[in-house]
Amino acid sequence: MSEKSVQNHIKSFLAFIFSIYIIFIAAYFIKYLAGVFFPECLPVDLTEYFNLYVMDFRPETAEKLQYFLCVGMFPFVYAIFFKILQTVQINAGDKLYKTVILVEIALPVLLTALLCKNIDNDALNMLYLGIKSKAGAIFSIFSCLILMALYNFDLKRFFKPFKYIVNILMLIVVIAVFYTTANLYYTPTYDFSEASVMHFAAYFSPVYKVYSGLSAGVDFTNLYGFYPYFYNIVLKLFNNASVQFFSLINSILVCLSLLFVSITLFLNVKNKFLAFNFFLSYVFIYNWANIFSTHTLFFLQFMPHRVFFITMIAACASIYLKIKNIILRNILKITGYIISILAILWNAESGLIVLVCWTLFLLYEYVSLKVFENKPVNYKKIILIVSAAAASFLIYLTSIQLITFFRTGMWLDNASNFYYQTLFYKSGYYMLPMPLFKHPWMLVILVYLIALVKPVKALLLKKDDCNTVKNSLYLLLSLLGLGIFVYYQGRSYILNLVIVSFPALIILAMFCNDFIQKYLENKDNSFVSVSYLARTVLILLPVLYFSVSAVYTVFLKNPAPYFNLLKTNTIQDGSCVNNVKFIKQNTQIDEKIDILTIDADTMYSMLNIKDSLKFNTFIDWADKQQYCKVFDYLESSDNTLIMDVKVLDNLKKYESKKFEELFSKKRYEIYAQNKDLYIFKQNLNKK
Repeated sequence: MSEKSVQNHIKSFLAFIFSIYIIFIAAYFIKYLAGVFFPECLPVDLTEYFNLYVMDFRPETAEKLQYFLCVGMFPFVYAIFFKILQTVQINAGDKLYKTVILVEIALPVLLTALLCKNIDNDALNMLYLGIKSKAGAIFSIFSCLILMALYNFDLKRFFKPFKYIVNILMLIVVIAVFYTTANLYYTPTYDFSEASVMHFAAYFSPVYKVYSGLSAGVDFTNLYGFYPYFYNIVLKLFNNASVQFFSLINSILVCLSLLFVSITLFLNVKNKFLAFNFFLSYVFIYNWANIFSTHTLFFLQFMPHRVFFITMIAACASIYLKIKNIILRNILKITGYIISILAILWNAESGLIVLVCWTLFLLYEYVSLKVFENKPVNYKKIILIVSAAAASFLIYLTSIQLITFFRTGMWLDNASNFYYQTLFYKSGYYMLPMPLFKHPWMLVILVYLIALVKPVKALLLKKDDCNTVKNSLYLLLSLLGLGIFVYYQGRSYILNLVIVSFPALIILAMFCNDFIQKYLENKDNSFVSVSYLARTVLILLPVLYFSVSAVYTVFLKNPAPYFNLLKTNTIQDGSCVNNVKFIKQNTQIDEKIDILTIDADTMYSMLNIKDSLKFNTFIDWADKQQYCKVFDYLESSDNTLIMDVKVLDNLKKYESKKFEELFSKKRYEIYAQNKDLYIFKQNLNKK
């Protein structure tokens, strides 16, 4: 390396350390001020009306401020320190350079050890539940050592005679991984634990309501987005709104998401062996491990929701950066904005992140090219990129307003539309503490911050020391990762930390690829080359372990029998089928029925009855107003009412007076019951 490169390396490291130090001090200060001046972080209306009995409702507003401060301040603080250090002459001797390299290796190792020490045992079991044997760890280390040994030779020449065989074997493994994933996510049955049913219902219920002709946000309190309209197009096309078909769509979405991740990895990681192993690790960690750990399937229906368009925009950016044709690049720019519009319609929380990240990605790619070529920046082009983003957002707003108006005759109530988002992100929901230096969340964030250094540093030096393609993608993946990490901020259940941190793994794959390249380039300097080798090994050891876990799961430990054990008490052979038979036996074909059960959407689907209730039928009612809507409807309805014990208990618990008026005073009488359901019919004499 040249002396100037060494100087910049040392200055960049010092700027990074100073920035982190200053930000952490500021974060503690902000947390202190929040605790002193805002001890009651929850708004009164939410604390008064929040009635979800399953929640441990703890505000962590101060720790949210820590997160936003860390990620928001970092690029600017780093830029300031780096610019200051550029004016300082540092005696970059060999000892100082080696010390910086050793610290760069030692700090992440030490930090990882400290943070992982504070993970609870359940989380560790989740991450290491694939093989459950020392053989897997030994094989991982052995594979890593062999791989590093091969890099001392010409790896391409070594594999050249076996090129086609190796490619065919990798293709077979990838196809098997896709098949296994599709098979797991296609769940025509699902386990009827309380958590499973509630999570499943939270997604399927709005879809079935849209299929029944209602708007996606029932009463305009929209929980997860307007994705039901996307499902509805397919459901109507095939005239099928069954649970099985819903599961099939989700299975396809997850597999497409895996395809997008594979495109991103294989286009940006030159070493295909690395890309292959990181892909297998991605599948195992982010799609299978949480199911192994929880011993339940409810996460299966959840997975496509926030990752689909995030992975799609990353793949779109990767293809865009590889194409040189101007016309095709412009087409992909427009495609990115179309994806952004669809993403916001699908789910505003992740969709807005897609739109912002795509816009910043295009801006950086354009500005950086001009800066590196010493050409003036055309501000009209910048305005055009920003205007396209604004137009995309306006198209989203217009589309959803028109859809809602034509379906309901009313305009969307934006205040009600963001009720759940306010509840989750402002006040917290299943919140876990997020202390600095004491939780693995900081490890994920640091990966993104380290990746952000590369594009920022390149702009400050006005020199593309990596290349524009990688810098642009580092920026995109970092911002995507930081953006969807907010979901963990809102509902920081430990499994959500894993679910939303997948861009970090793609970044680590790109890091590894860079380290190997630098290892090969610096063979004349044994210390530098060994340092890059050490970093590669440290990343590859866990990656190869999870990669081996994925192969083991597919070919040796077929998960199908394991999951079949969970599918007891199921739709095909359990309480749901029995309850449907029970309803059919005790109602007439033309009888109007209202179903208020924990799995009402599934029952409606199996009975082939449209769900016309203008409130959420699954039990995720967030305040007393939701219960009041139910009682107001029951007081005016003449339909036969079907309820389960869960709903009855909730209604009695939160609106005991109205419950007594309707049921104890014989407004409704029990017509039939089994162990799960009550069928109530109107007592006409008491009306």
